[in-house]
Amino acid sequence: MRQACLHLAKIAGISGAETHLLSLLPRLRDRGWDVRLLQLHENERGAFEFADALRSSGVPVDMIRLRADVDPVAFGRVVAYFARTRPLMLHTHLVHADVYGQVAGALARVPFRVSTKHGFNEFRENPGFAIADRAVSGLAHTHIAISRGLARYLAD
Repeated sequence: MRQACLHLAKIAGISGAETHLLSLLPRLRDRGWDVRLLQLHENERGAFEFADALRSSGVPVDMIRLRADVDPVAFGRVVAYFARTRPLMLHTHLVHADVYGQVAGALARVPFRVSTKHGFNEFRENPGFAIADRAVSGLAHTHIAISRGLARYLAD
């Protein structure tokens, strides 16, 4: 069965972006959307607490462990997951999910890809990272900034 909307995020604990997802995803399911989360993690306790909280609100969660920031095995698992579940829409949150998800989503031919930026990140000002970030961002069909200030920062 093809999923309607798959969200992807790397979670270490519950902070701003995670609180947003804990509010958003159950509401989308309540409105009839077929929504689930694929969660990247590094075995942090907070990652499992987040997954439990989301599952208890009725949102299915699948998890893939990252052994490092750049983990080719985990990337292969993400591609395979997309190929198996065939989401109609992929919505990535935070930088790890953008890199793993937008690239894997393009390879797996996910029809519609969205990226939400949740905060101001100093690493985006590193010239090398900025080039890679723009390349990955180009794979998303739509971008959402969590605030107008962040939208202006990213546009600059």
